[in-house]
Formats: sequence, C-alpha cells, structure tokens
Amino acid sequence: MTILSNAELLPGMSIRGRWNKSTYQIERKLGEGANGHVYLVVGGVDGKKISYALKVGFSTSDLQSEINILKKIVPRVNKKPFFIDADDFLIGEDVYSFYVMQYVEGASMSSFIEKRGTDWIYLTGYYLLCRLADLHQRGFAFCDVKPTNVVVSKYGQVELIDYGGASPFGKSVRQFTEVYDRGYWNCGSRSSDSSYDLFAFCLVFMQLAGAALPEAEEIGVLLPQNRSKTELYAAVKGSKTCHVMAPVLLGMIDGTYLDSDQAVKDWRNRMHSIGVIPEQGIKIPWLGGAAVASALLLTISVYVTFN
Repeated sequence: MTILSNAELLPGMSIRGRWNKSTYQIERKLGEGANGHVYLVVGGVDGKKISYALKVGFSTSDLQSEINILKKIVPRVNKKPFFIDADDFLIGEDVYSFYVMQYVEGASMSSFIEKRGTDWIYLTGYYLLCRLADLHQRGFAFCDVKPTNVVVSKYGQVELIDYGGASPFGKSVRQFTEVYDRGYWNCGSRSSDSSYDLFAFCLVFMQLAGAALPEAEEIGVLLPQNRSKTELYAAVKGSKTCHVMAPVLLGMIDGTYLDSDQAVKDWRNRMHSIGVIPEQGIKIPWLGGAAVASALLLTISVYVTFN
C-alpha cells in the first residue's frame, strides 16, 4: 500500500479517517499552499454539521512536521483545541495523509485593503504585528509573511494562515517569497528570527500602501545592485501612506528591531499620533466617520482562506 500526496478532492466527496473513523464531506477547495491542498469540509467525530479546514499534504513527513510545529504554537483557539483530527484516508488502495483544523471565514489582506482602501492598512498592520509578536514570544518565526498568508475580519483584525514555513529561531528559513525576503534584498541572512518577519511585514505594508516597488513578476529579474536598502528607503520616503510609519518601517529594513514587542509599541504610538487607537472603539476621520469597533484580540487563531 502506497502513501500518496497528490489527492485532488471534489465537492460532494466524503472521506473517512482510517484510524479515528471521522467522516468529512468536501464542500470546496480553499486553495493550495506550498505543501498541500486545503479544503472546506463539514463533519467530525460525532457527525455534527460543523465546518472545518482539512489539509492534504504533498509530503507526509512535511505535513507531520507542520502538525508538530502547530501544536506548539497554536495549541488552542477560542478556548477550544486548534487541531480537530490528524489521520489517513484511502482512495482505492492508495493512502493519503491529512489533518483537520478549525475554520473561520475571513478575507485575504490584499482583498480587504483593495475593498476598504489603503487607510485601513495602519490598523490591519497593527494587528498583524501583534500576531507576529505573539508567535515570536513562543520562539518561532513565521518566515513567509505575505498578503495571501494573512486574512482579515471586517474590523481589521488579522490572523496568519499556512504555517508550513514556520521555524524555531536560529534555523534556516525553509519557505519564503522573494519580494518579502531580506536575503533577496541583501538586507540580512535567511535565518529564522523576529527581524526576518519584521522585514517581510515592512515589504507587505509597502506593497499594499502602493510604494514604488517593482511589480511582483519583475522581482526575479532585478539585478543585485538594484536590491538594496537604498532602493527600499527611497520607496518608503516616496510614499505618502508610508510616511506616517516611516521611522518604524526604516527600522525594520535596517534590522534594528531585535524585539518585535518594541515594534508593536512604536507602531501603536505612531497610530495614536494620527488618532487611531486600536484598543478602543474609534472613528477614523479619513474614513468619513465610519465606525471601527474593534478590541485587541491576541489569542492565536487561523482563518483558512485563499485569494
């Protein structure tokens, strides 16, 4: 019997775990990450009609490694276990490995900003920094921070998805995207630490703010001399949206933030200076008085959605 890793599941199909005997019905495919397909499913051990996210791995060993890491860094969500199940299922004589996690619907960060406008990136940026700081306190870096790995609730609170690249501090970065990678920009090593994530956060913010970065499809052909702090400094200083956060962003580019908690504090202080107070119900003047009733939520959870 062969362990396979390339199952393509279709809506309406049902799978049953070989060992735990849980049954899940496939609703739709949510997307494909670096190391597996993710599906919205309904089911569970007791047969209740509950929605979950189910991931079928491309590599059984990689999937198990991801499960082990997630158990350390996301043990519970909303006072319930994050993990629902981990098992194998059969299609004929072929065996596929999967795990099941809680599912909460959300929009990708890029889609959210496109719909709501760039002014919202100050608030969503703050919540993303809080998530990263919480992860860093556990001794892990996310290592693949990018808009499609961040989802946002309607009031700007964010969660991270696809922890396949998360690594303990001090390890080599295994999974990254060039435009957000400090090694590509000659701004540091590809070693897992808090400043690696903060650099990527800076590039995400700059990109969503409309800073003058090369288009994503052009990143791979940039000459080494055009990949430097100088280019990034100029992009920050040339962006009106980035100007408000320039001292923090430049520190992230330089790698001077060794503590992500300090980055969170500095970001919050800059927000306060323009009237955005995420800990309270607030009104943002430049949104025409639209209410943003949000409270700081620091418990880790995962929204599984793909743009």
